[in-house]
Amino acid sequence: MKRIFKLIIALAVLGSTRSYAQDSNFYVFLCLGQSNMVGVAHATHEDSLAVNDRYWRMGALNDVDRKLGEWQPAYPPLCRRFANMSPADFFARTLLEKLPENIKVGMINVAVDGTASDLFHRELRQAYVDKTFAGTADWLKNEMKLYDLNPLQRLIQLGRLAQKRGVIKGILWHQGETDAYNDQWLSKVKFIYHDLLDSLNLKAEECPLLAGEVVSKEMKGICAGANATIDRIHDSIPTAYAISSYGCPAGPDNLHFAHKGVEILGRRYGIKWLQLNGYDVEDDTQNAIAVSGLAQQEDFKVTVKANKGKAQVVSELPVNEIDVVSYSGKTIDHLKMAGKKKMKFSVNKYGDKKLVLVIKSGTKKVSRQIEF
Repeated sequence: MKRIFKLIIALAVLGSTRSYAQDSNFYVFLCLGQSNMVGVAHATHEDSLAVNDRYWRMGALNDVDRKLGEWQPAYPPLCRRFANMSPADFFARTLLEKLPENIKVGMINVAVDGTASDLFHRELRQAYVDKTFAGTADWLKNEMKLYDLNPLQRLIQLGRLAQKRGVIKGILWHQGETDAYNDQWLSKVKFIYHDLLDSLNLKAEECPLLAGEVVSKEMKGICAGANATIDRIHDSIPTAYAISSYGCPAGPDNLHFAHKGVEILGRRYGIKWLQLNGYDVEDDTQNAIAVSGLAQQEDFKVTVKANKGKAQVVSELPVNEIDVVSYSGKTIDHLKMAGKKKMKFSVNKYGDKKLVLVIKSGTKKVSRQIEF
């Protein structure tokens, strides 16, 4: 399978080399990360309409709706079929509003739900792959296989192909829910960024890294502790900038952004890139925050513990349902709890060592992360 992918990439490069010349007005952006970059919030009808003929995406794999290494008019999902709205999509739309009419934008999105940064790290990838295949849930294994177990190398290959047509102008990163809680993550991201720059002969000052925060504390983000690390990325990498998620609404699991949250975050990515490149634009997302509302209060008190493959939930209100959600953003089980306030159940069968429980009492809900 690896040889087949390499052959396809090589043929695509040859075809591109023969047919096209580089266009300095075709701005290309590389996107990588985990589930929020893949896209979890469902596209609206308006999202699915063509923006204009200046907006393009390159297929990062072969499927019925895209071909590996081939440019086509962009419409969601950018990452792959069965994904949803990514901040990369709203980033591109924001640029197209502000850039001159002769500028085209091309997006290449290679992201993997639920992954640690190690999967994109040349020196740590193999150990992470081996660990994953020794026991993690099948959904993560299957997604890794889509990119031949090496998504960064796929992105580099596609980046080289894209340079035959356009100019890479930036790198969008949204990853950290899994492991952005210490300085090691900063070191890993720095290594990955410079690996991309070196592999594609890019200059850091001409190709900034934009890294989005995860769902914020104000929105009851269950991974909000990662933002303290993400916010220090500019200290570690002078040409990297954190993109605030403040006020970006979350979905029911408080791990992934709701549609409005993806839109606000993606627009902020775009505004930051424009500002870095000399465009006089202001952050206009505050109005969107005011409309969507900032506070997401927890509706009732819940204590959750996990140990030896079992979860225990103690609630102040009777619990009717519990959704078990993976870090890919997929609801993998729906449990009926018959109005209990205290319950214990096995989570071993789901395969993941880290899950989100969305605990519901009537129309009220609370989200909790469990790890065991």
